[in-house]
Amino acid sequence: MIEIRDLEVAYDQDIALKELNLSVPAHSTCAVIGSSGCGKTTLLYALAGLVRPQSGSIVIGGKSVSGIRKETGLVLQDYGLLPWKTVRDNLAFPLKARGFGAVETSERVGAMLEELGLESLGHRLPGELSGGQKQRVAIGRTLVLEPDVLLMDEASSALDAMTKELIQNLVLRLHRERQFTLVLVTHNIEEAVFLGQRILVMADGRVQEQIDNPYFGEADFRDHPSFFEMSLKIRRRLYEQA
Repeated sequence: MIEIRDLEVAYDQDIALKELNLSVPAHSTCAVIGSSGCGKTTLLYALAGLVRPQSGSIVIGGKSVSGIRKETGLVLQDYGLLPWKTVRDNLAFPLKARGFGAVETSERVGAMLEELGLESLGHRLPGELSGGQKQRVAIGRTLVLEPDVLLMDEASSALDAMTKELIQNLVLRLHRERQFTLVLVTHNIEEAVFLGQRILVMADGRVQEQIDNPYFGEADFRDHPSFFEMSLKIRRRLYEQA
């Protein structure tokens, strides 16, 4: 589904990505982890079409990415909600911007509110929501467009531990139901292990290691010894790259 070949991105004289190669199968999940400045967010923005590479190529669904792709959804770290619009209007905004009619917009928004358990919050403004509720709205605003690729940038970093796990459970459930391809950037080792079928360890603008996660999606994975073993493995790799 996603094919990256010899990708290089630079900001002035600073090279953020260097000859990066990566393949992400359709309907799979990929967690990208590494220290600050390693290039992981630049990689995500390049996939989203927000950053133009100096060289190399990005192909999604057999087509080269040369700008923003309408079938790709992006969930930002700061949620990106419009503070003057209600939850319902935030969900409706991308549909209206793309010319969807009033009836279909209303139907999609209503279904998304129900799917995310936000029916009672549709009239509220973002400032009246908790962090976890804002994150659910941000995810819903992206998924209401039914993307085939979902990109997430540190999507649960500002949440407390319990809310973080609930959001991770939600993302996993939505992935299973909707079968989008998921690429998430995170600093959190446990999040990478829980949500990544494959985990990429980045350093110095390159993918230093790709680690398959055979236990991804297992019932009660967080309580299984394999979860802690995989977390320890990733932690050791990060220390080695530091």
